Amino acid sequence: EVYLDGEAMFDVAPDKSHPFHVLTPQLEVKVLGTVFNLCAYSDDHTSSTVLESGSVELSYKGRSFLGQSKEMMVPGMLAVYDPLAKTVAQTKVNTKHY
Repeated sequence: EVYLDGEAMFDVAPDKSHPFHVLTPQLEVKVLGTVFNLCAYSDDHTSSTVLESGSVELSYKGRSFLGQSKEMMVPGMLAVYDPLAKTVAQTKVNTKHY
Protein backbone atom coordinates (compact mmCIF):
# COMPACT_ATOMS: atom_id res chain seq x y z
CA GLU A 1 0.00 0.00 0.00
CA VAL A 2 1.07 3.53 -0.80
CA TYR A 3 -0.61 6.68 0.54
CA LEU A 4 -0.52 9.58 -1.91
CA ASP A 5 -1.23 13.29 -1.56
CA GLY A 6 0.10 14.76 -4.80
CA GLU A 7 0.99 13.21 -8.15
CA ALA A 8 2.95 10.09 -9.04
CA MET A 9 3.64 7.82 -11.99
CA PHE A 10 3.67 4.08 -11.23
CA ASP A 11 5.00 1.11 -13.22
CA VAL A 12 3.84 -2.03 -11.38
CA ALA A 13 4.64 -5.62 -12.35
CA PRO A 14 1.70 -8.06 -12.20
CA ASP A 15 1.55 -10.20 -9.03
CA LYS A 16 -1.91 -11.59 -8.22
CA SER A 17 -0.80 -12.89 -4.83
CA HIS A 18 0.46 -9.44 -3.76
CA PRO A 19 -1.85 -6.70 -5.11
CA PHE A 20 -0.58 -3.12 -5.03
CA HIS A 21 -2.93 -0.43 -3.67
CA VAL A 22 -2.59 3.34 -3.86
CA LEU A 23 -4.76 5.20 -1.33
CA THR A 24 -5.67 8.88 -1.57
CA PRO A 25 -8.14 10.93 0.47
CA GLN A 26 -10.78 10.36 -2.27
CA LEU A 27 -9.83 7.18 -4.17
CA GLU A 28 -8.36 3.74 -3.77
CA VAL A 29 -6.62 2.33 -6.84
CA LYS A 30 -6.12 -1.43 -6.97
CA VAL A 31 -3.28 -2.11 -9.39
CA LEU A 32 -3.38 -5.23 -11.52
CA GLY A 33 0.01 -4.86 -13.26
CA THR A 34 0.16 -1.58 -15.12
CA VAL A 35 1.66 1.80 -15.93
CA PHE A 36 -0.48 4.72 -14.75
CA ASN A 37 -0.43 8.28 -13.44
CA LEU A 38 -2.43 9.35 -10.39
CA CYS A 39 -3.08 12.98 -9.49
CA ALA A 40 -4.65 13.49 -6.05
CA TYR A 41 -3.71 16.80 -4.44
CA SER A 42 -5.58 17.49 -1.21
CA ASP A 43 -6.31 21.07 -2.29
CA ASP A 44 -7.82 20.05 -5.68
CA HIS A 45 -11.55 19.48 -6.11
CA THR A 46 -11.10 16.29 -8.19
CA SER A 47 -8.70 13.34 -8.41
CA SER A 48 -7.66 11.82 -11.73
CA THR A 49 -5.98 8.70 -13.06
CA VAL A 50 -4.56 8.10 -16.54
CA LEU A 51 -3.95 4.48 -17.53
CA GLU A 52 -1.16 3.82 -20.02
CA SER A 53 -1.14 0.01 -19.97
CA GLY A 54 -2.60 -2.89 -18.02
CA SER A 55 -5.64 -2.34 -15.84
CA VAL A 56 -6.64 -0.73 -12.56
CA GLU A 57 -9.77 -0.81 -10.44
CA LEU A 58 -10.98 2.44 -8.85
CA SER A 59 -12.88 2.36 -5.56
CA TYR A 60 -14.63 5.51 -4.42
CA LYS A 61 -17.53 6.89 -2.40
CA GLY A 62 -20.31 6.60 -4.95
CA ARG A 63 -24.05 6.86 -5.12
CA SER A 64 -24.74 3.16 -4.53
CA PHE A 65 -26.79 2.04 -1.55
CA LEU A 66 -23.68 0.59 0.09
CA GLY A 67 -21.77 3.83 -0.46
CA GLN A 68 -18.72 2.24 -2.13
CA SER A 69 -18.51 2.03 -5.93
CA LYS A 70 -15.93 0.35 -8.16
CA GLU A 71 -14.97 0.96 -11.75
CA MET A 72 -12.42 -0.71 -14.03
CA MET A 73 -10.19 1.24 -16.40
CA VAL A 74 -8.71 0.20 -19.74
CA PRO A 75 -5.54 1.63 -21.34
CA GLY A 76 -5.78 5.06 -22.95
CA MET A 77 -8.42 6.38 -20.56
CA LEU A 78 -8.52 9.30 -18.12
CA ALA A 79 -10.81 8.87 -15.11
CA VAL A 80 -11.79 11.94 -13.08
CA TYR A 81 -13.50 11.49 -9.71
CA ASP A 82 -15.74 14.29 -8.43
CA PRO A 83 -16.35 13.76 -4.70
CA LEU A 84 -19.25 16.26 -4.57
CA ALA A 85 -21.19 14.48 -7.32
CA LYS A 86 -19.77 11.08 -6.24
CA THR A 87 -19.13 10.15 -9.88
CA VAL A 88 -16.27 9.05 -12.10
CA ALA A 89 -16.14 10.26 -15.70
CA GLN A 90 -13.86 8.41 -18.13
CA THR A 91 -12.64 9.82 -21.45
CA LYS A 92 -10.15 8.60 -24.05
CA VAL A 93 -6.88 10.60 -24.06
CA ASN A 94 -3.36 10.55 -25.44
CA THR A 95 -1.51 9.17 -22.41
CA LYS A 96 1.79 10.75 -23.50
CA HIS A 97 0.39 14.14 -22.44
CA TYR A 98 0.23 12.88 -18.85
